[in-house]
Amino acid sequence: MADDKKPAYQRYKLYEVKDGKLIRKNPRSPKDNGLFMAVHSDRKHCGTTGHTEKNDK
Repeated sequence: MADDKKPAYQRYKLYEVKDGKLIRKNPRSPKDNGLFMAVHSDRKHCGTTGHTEKNDK
């Protein structure tokens, strides 16, 4: 059971500091501006609100 641990959530990968300002890398959900959207290869999805945007290729 001890080998089944998930890796720690790496929140620092979602932000970037540029010119002394904090920049969010992932897009924000249009339904709730404070939430991140997960970026997948074919879509962007907000897990809390359920909003999904498909990528046009």
